[in-house]
Amino acid sequence: MSTIKTDSITAVSTNTAISIKGLGSGVVKLGDGELKFPDADGSANQIIETDGAGQLSFTAKPSGGLVLVQTLTLSGASTATLTAAALFDGTYDRIQIEGTAIDTSAAAAFNMTLSDDGGSTFESANYRFHTAAVVDGSTTYTAYISATASVVEVLHLTGSNADESAEFTIKTGNLVDTAFHKIFYWHGATMNATAYNFCTGVGGWAGGVTAIDQIRFLPASGTFSGVIRAYGLIDS
Repeated sequence: MSTIKTDSITAVSTNTAISIKGLGSGVVKLGDGELKFPDADGSANQIIETDGAGQLSFTAKPSGGLVLVQTLTLSGASTATLTAAALFDGTYDRIQIEGTAIDTSAAAAFNMTLSDDGGSTFESANYRFHTAAVVDGSTTYTAYISATASVVEVLHLTGSNADESAEFTIKTGNLVDTAFHKIFYWHGATMNATAYNFCTGVGGWAGGVTAIDQIRFLPASGTFSGVIRAYGLIDS
């Protein structure tokens, strides 16, 4: 293998491209990470992706629509944390989170908290939210508002009856943006044979515009079981 050491490479002739090629089965490697480029061009409108080990290849550009990024299946958990990098690195224009068959060990609120340091700490102050809830078949909404909360209250009340479970959907924008505060909006419900609760809300963390890199869910008391799925959405 030959090695060339130089600070710059310039074509001899004006308006002439520079070609770098491997010989035989050899490939072109560039950068400190020795990224290996594919030998042949891809198809029209394909993009280059990495396998995380230095190999680059052509692949179809993701189309618009929901892409499942992370699934958390819980049983007797005190917390559940979304950590998949693609949710927080700007890969997707928007994020959607769905909780299904959420069953808590105690009748309590179901909450969300955010981290901006890789999960070392989760913000415990300066959350603001406004949740409107219909409780146990009432015909009127009850408002639950906080400007200085320690969590975001997604579900005002989850039941602990054997036949009772909760569902929710949360939507938010690009969490890596550092120009604006992150806004979440949601709706959810819990139901058993004799009662139901429905709520809808909006909120977020008012402590700064830093990028969010983890999202944690937890009941106000006790443990919970169920499934939480996070999807990315690319606007077509």
